[in-house]
Amino acid sequence: MGWREDDYYFERTEALAREAMKAGDDGFACVLVGPEGDILMEQKNEAGTQKDPTAHDVMALVRRAVHEYSPGQLQECTVYALMEPCVMCMGALFWAKIGRVKYAMSEESMNRMLPGGLEIHSAEFADRCPAPMESLPRIPERPEAVEIVKEWIQSLGIG
Repeated sequence: MGWREDDYYFERTEALAREAMKAGDDGFACVLVGPEGDILMEQKNEAGTQKDPTAHDVMALVRRAVHEYSPGQLQECTVYALMEPCVMCMGALFWAKIGRVKYAMSEESMNRMLPGGLEIHSAEFADRCPAPMESLPRIPERPEAVEIVKEWIQSLGIG
């Protein structure tokens, strides 16, 4: 297929996040993109349907990816995520040796809408890792991603 603009991959995460919310899950999703630009895997958040608070989209994607690809292959991949991965998910990305993560909306922005996040951002995590890891926000943030998170917060009865 060849590499496309980042927005192509982010648009896919947005569509998947909306599907997750329709299924009763949190509105987050991600894709694993190979070194040639092909989407290798897609993953929606499944915390609600699995009744597992750790079933975040990135965590679930990593669990699947390590069974399909070698660490060397994963090092060459990029995860595109709707939301900046939490610390748990960044840890999973690190241990899986996935070399790069890009996200459409920062945790800092979400925390302005829904206070109470962990306040340890993925860039700080990546900077502290002993192995090379990139954490790259989409700047400016994608308005569609922000809208999906707002809808998710409203679905919680908070906003």
